[in-house]
Amino acid sequence: KSRQQVQGISTLVILVMSCIGGSMVPTFIMPEFMQKIAVFSVNYWGIQGFYDIFWRMLPVTDTLFLSRVLVLFVIGTTLNLLAVLMFKRNVLKLH
Repeated sequence: KSRQQVQGISTLVILVMSCIGGSMVPTFIMPEFMQKIAVFSVNYWGIQGFYDIFWRMLPVTDTLFLSRVLVLFVIGTTLNLLAVLMFKRNVLKLH
């Protein structure tokens, strides 16, 4: 209910997403069940995009790379719409 509570939860969510998504440990080192869970993390899609460009040397026009960008775009758009709806609901609650 307070801003400090939200900050604490957001830090925890970011750390968990970083762990699961491959920011701290590469996903190919993780057990198979963790690799399956990793696709639910925003970090996973961003890191895979970096691997595509810098490690696999794929061109920016490659469909695999563009599909990862599309997933990130959809996640970002969805979360922004959710944030706007929640913001409007909370602002209306204040009045």
